[in-house]
Amino acid sequence: MRADEFVSRRRPEWDRLEKLLTRAGTSRVGGLRATEVLSLAALYRRATADFARAQRDWPTEPVAGYLNGLVARGHAAVYRQGGNLGGRIAIFYKRTLPQTYREA
Repeated sequence: MRADEFVSRRRPEWDRLEKLLTRAGTSRVGGLRATEVLSLAALYRRATADFARAQRDWPTEPVAGYLNGLVARGHAAVYRQGGNLGGRIAIFYKRTLPQTYREA
């Protein structure tokens, strides 16, 4: 597969990840619904795999640089620390977990 074929096949998922990251903003993933957080996590994992492939197969192509930036943004959203740990745990049990069950 050529780089342009790879991009045309994978671009819709990358665009979806970008939209979710934009909606999440700078507040970790607080602006997203539980289902969107799950989608973001799955899309982020696939984007990291795509980045690894692009680095291996097309390291000088623009797609490798693009995916590096996209994965970096995803990492910041998924793994960013915010607030104190006790407060985050309390919020998880008071808001996030019940909301997830209601939406399921």
